[in-house]
Amino acid sequence: MSATCATRSQREATGSCAWCGSFFCAECATTRLESAPYCVACDAREPESEPASRTARFWANLVDLSVIPLPFATGAIIDWGLWRLGHLHKPIGGLVSIACGGAVSLALLVLQVRLALNGQSIGKRSRGIRVVRTDGNRASLFRILARNLVTVIAFAPLPFAFLLIFIDALMIFGNERRCLHDVMVGTKVVKVPDERSASR
Repeated sequence: MSATCATRSQREATGSCAWCGSFFCAECATTRLESAPYCVACDAREPESEPASRTARFWANLVDLSVIPLPFATGAIIDWGLWRLGHLHKPIGGLVSIACGGAVSLALLVLQVRLALNGQSIGKRSRGIRVVRTDGNRASLFRILARNLVTVIAFAPLPFAFLLIFIDALMIFGNERRCLHDVMVGTKVVKVPDERSASR
């Protein structure tokens, strides 16, 4: 009796996964850059990666904190400058520059969400790092959003919230380089191997 696909049991297997050894059919087979066949589950698994450096995470966070509000703020500054120079006589005219900045900010926010599907943000992508689960699998969008909001939701109502936020930041200096919000939602930030990032 021939082997059957682990995912589609009614189909005959055409090969086995190079990682876990399970059988797959022709439709379920995937191939990575190293040309080894993988099943669907193992293809979604990230290879063991080196933790992202503290410097890379710092600059990535700095970019992410500024990239969305910066265009809107720039539009407001241009609006104020034109008003001071006397080029804008009606308040409604100045809203154009602010609206343009806001539109750019909104576009960048959409880009942030799209990149989050791959465990990245604009800042993280620029530094070649990404968020994954502690087991190395890709982090879901829900988990990434929870990771970004957990400090606000969990800490903000507490009277000593500033202390927890400070502890959260200091935990980056631990051996695993995981902040408190990473520990709470089961994530870590790793370097993206060049050959993998080039294929995405």
